[in-house]
Amino acid sequence: MMSAGNARSGRNAATTLLCLMGIAMAAGASGEPQRGVEDATAGMATASSASVLSADPARPAAPVGQAIGGLLVAPTRLVFEGRQRTGQLTLVNTGSQTATYRISLVRLRMTETGGFREVQEPDSAERFADTLVRFSPRRVELPPGVPQTVRLQLRLPADLPPGEYRSHMLFRAIPVSAPEESVSSAPATGVQMMLRAVYGVSVPIIVRHGALVAGLSLSDARVEMVPGADPTALLAVTLNRSGDRSVYGDLTAVLLRDGQPDLVVGVAKGLAVYTPNTRRTCVLPMRLPSTLDPHARLRVRFDSASGVAEIPIAEASVVLR
Repeated sequence: MMSAGNARSGRNAATTLLCLMGIAMAAGASGEPQRGVEDATAGMATASSASVLSADPARPAAPVGQAIGGLLVAPTRLVFEGRQRTGQLTLVNTGSQTATYRISLVRLRMTETGGFREVQEPDSAERFADTLVRFSPRRVELPPGVPQTVRLQLRLPADLPPGEYRSHMLFRAIPVSAPEESVSSAPATGVQMMLRAVYGVSVPIIVRHGALVAGLSLSDARVEMVPGADPTALLAVTLNRSGDRSVYGDLTAVLLRDGQPDLVVGVAKGLAVYTPNTRRTCVLPMRLPSTLDPHARLRVRFDSASGVAEIPIAEASVVLR
């Protein structure tokens, strides 16, 4: 018999699949890739490199997934908590040709500005999920517009200490063999190299074990005006995480004016502060009116992302002068 939770998961997966197919077709028609949320990092490296480049500190989110280099992945984060032991990600090739991807779990460390770096030497505070999660398949060949499911299964050791564990599922493109270059009749001089870009997309896989709590506060909020530019101003703010699990949510800047309606001037969706980091600095582009009330001020707000009830709302106020 199917449980209520499994039934909901099935409906959500079906809904996501339909959205993905629609986005894939739209992307294919427009030729424009969908921009991904901050949590799912995009990387580009040479074929011999295993590094993943950092994501933008704050940027808008795509509706259900991200497409980088022709690959759309949804959801953009997967969290195992409570009794959940299985999960899945859906892939769609938004390009015009069949593409092959190798799938693996990697260990990434978040920087204070929200980027990611591959972990070479773990420190004592970092906990990773790659030893707790099994997945299949490990390599996929994706025709254009045809969805592919990657299934994950959680295995928790009986003696696992409470805490939050995180690794990232990396989808790395396997380059198509290019036709052999014509051999020049001129003798070669020096060292010759041919570099080929390899695109990768990574999605955080988070395992929460035990009773965990998290809190967030905002500090150091300040505004820099950029006259004549678009956006017209930049908001810098620090997210301060507390507790023993990560936080994930949306950052919003609202302009408050005497006698006038409140105006949303900047939004960044899907921002995270991952353990063990306790702070993250964000820069939020804002579009302010050309004329400001002398008493105008900003209300900066960070709250849980839609459908994710994780943390209390955090707010700060900035006076514009």
